[in-house]
Amino acid sequence: MASCQERMIAVLKHCEAPEKPEMRAHVQHGRSGILVPVGNSEEICAALKKLVDDADLRRSMGEAGFQLILKEHRIEETARRYVDVFTGGGSAPGS
Repeated sequence: MASCQERMIAVLKHCEAPEKPEMRAHVQHGRSGILVPVGNSEEICAALKKLVDDADLRRSMGEAGFQLILKEHRIEETARRYVDVFTGGGSAPGS
């Protein structure tokens, strides 16, 4: 199993990928995460420091992100979209 550090690096790389702007669309800045300009290491460090220093902020952003996932990525909706793809009625989830 990947360490917490390895998972964080993977998340950061995935979210900053220029070809993945939809990832940024799922973060509510200041509520479920902190958005920083791609490649701006100073702002990335500042955002991480803010989270390291503030346990309440980490908890509230984590909870907000979890609630967003529950709301926007329900299993029934994902399954319906896959059925649509396989029956010719739509595009793949996440595309």
